Amino acid sequence: MLTGGVTSYAATNIFNNLDSIELNVDKLISMVAGSKERAKKLEQELETEKINFNKQEELVSKLEEEIVLQEALLADKDSLIAQKEENIVKTEEAVESLRKDLAIANTDLAMYKSTISKLKAELETKDNLFAQAEQRVSDLEAKVSNAVSDLE
Repeated sequence: MLTGGVTSYAATNIFNNLDSIELNVDKLISMVAGSKERAKKLEQELETEKINFNKQEELVSKLEEEIVLQEALLADKDSLIAQKEENIVKTEEAVESLRKDLAIANTDLAMYKSTISKLKAELETKDNLFAQAEQRVSDLEAKVSNAVSDLE
């Protein structure tokens, strides 16, 4: 009976071990299945992140293109500003030249006005002298005329 009891104990022990192994295998299969599902979920999240990353890269690329375009526009505007500043300098130089010409013209005008005033004064003097000469001629004519009348 001892052999039967030992055999029975060993068989029971083997079955218990097999049950324990089966339970561990079931847990392992369940854990592997959960890990597999988590791995699929992580793969899906990774794929979503890749898609988001690609979209972000596209957005960054578009933004970089926009920056390049804006920089080109700024360069064009800077060039236009430089041209306008150059035109302003040229215009200011032209205005300064015209101011100098105007100052010279004003000086000439003042000189001409002074000359005209002198000429007017001389003309007035000559007009007075001419009027006096006319008066004397008229007086002489009258005197001659009276003398001729007296002689006749």
